[in-house]
Amino acid sequence: ESAEGAGVRRRRVQQLLAARHEHPSATIPQNMLRHVAAAAFVAFAAYTARDLGYLHEAPRPSGSCRLLPGSDAFRSSEDAQEWSGGTVLVTAGDLRHVFHHGVENAAPGALYTADLAANEPAARALPLVGCPPGLRFQPHGLYIRRPYIYAVSHAGGAAGSRVEVFEEETEDDRLTGARWVRSVSHPLLKPNGFPNDVVAVAPGEIYVTRWLARPLPIGGIANPSPWERVEAKFLFIANVLRLPITRIIRCVFDLEGGPADCKVVGGRHAKANGIAAFDGDVFVVDSLSFSITRYARTNDGDLVERDRIKTPHAADNLNILEDGTIHLGTMPKLHQCVDPTRQPVVGALTVIAPANASAPVPRDVSRGVRTGDDRYVFRDAINSAGDIVNQISCGVLVGS
Repeated sequence: ESAEGAGVRRRRVQQLLAARHEHPSATIPQNMLRHVAAAAFVAFAAYTARDLGYLHEAPRPSGSCRLLPGSDAFRSSEDAQEWSGGTVLVTAGDLRHVFHHGVENAAPGALYTADLAANEPAARALPLVGCPPGLRFQPHGLYIRRPYIYAVSHAGGAAGSRVEVFEEETEDDRLTGARWVRSVSHPLLKPNGFPNDVVAVAPGEIYVTRWLARPLPIGGIANPSPWERVEAKFLFIANVLRLPITRIIRCVFDLEGGPADCKVVGGRHAKANGIAAFDGDVFVVDSLSFSITRYARTNDGDLVERDRIKTPHAADNLNILEDGTIHLGTMPKLHQCVDPTRQPVVGALTVIAPANASAPVPRDVSRGVRTGDDRYVFRDAINSAGDIVNQISCGVLVGS
């Protein structure tokens, strides 16, 4: 290249720089873009910090709570359902060890029952009869459709995760045991830890929430392989961004045995969690989207969104009463759930009821969180500081 050509190009660059200096407005779009990006980042950070519970005060613990006698035997209980007349059924799957250290390091799971309407209620283990030899039972989500009991279980190993079906045994209108009927297994359910909760709309038809996008490490979260450690980082980012990466599974099967026919239904969720049925519809909690999605069931069993209820807290499991009132286990300070083994987790049992259109909507929940859907009244009926109860994943209110 000639010296003359290089000089011409140098002069052009100098002219452009001079023009830019004389007309600083040319740099405004770029500066504006930086400011907008910075403002968006700050807004997203504040939005996330609020939803994680960093910005609001811890709820004042309910003073009337005490440990249910016999419940010290529960190990990482996740779900509870009312069987009848104040008698509740509770899962005890030692999920803390299942998830963090692997199934082999967990205590054997069980179901417990208690009559909360009794003068002195106490929990007792419910005998499980007729189980196949070697069946590993680590219950997670639970649903009762009498006379059947459905429980998500994480058996680990070759068995993987699945749904166990039992039939109640009674004596004098008392629940005395549960007889094993069958296991519902399928590749959509089997990956370690995939299913969370279950609801039955018919004896041989269930919907299951799949709350994970990737299986848990076989040795638990505390013992991942190098690749699983990389996966965990990407999944954490996906959760922070609330990407819809979890699904709902529908399975139909014969109670007498045989393979289950399962398929993916409904919409995508950031963290599909608790599931329930009411008035012919299916309700699904999305913990990270702070919402409950109400689905209508189609003739072929698919789910079509009908409504969405915004909740004030991140939520876990739900129970829906005959009048439509929802009892919801919630996590006002969600950030504590990132590693619940290292700290107490604040929890609440939130009651949701339709608002009276002619009256103002009260907000009896912790300050600093979302207000929730204006069509509903939200009331934290029970608050825990994580001492007596470490995280409230579910609850059943009996009596007034």
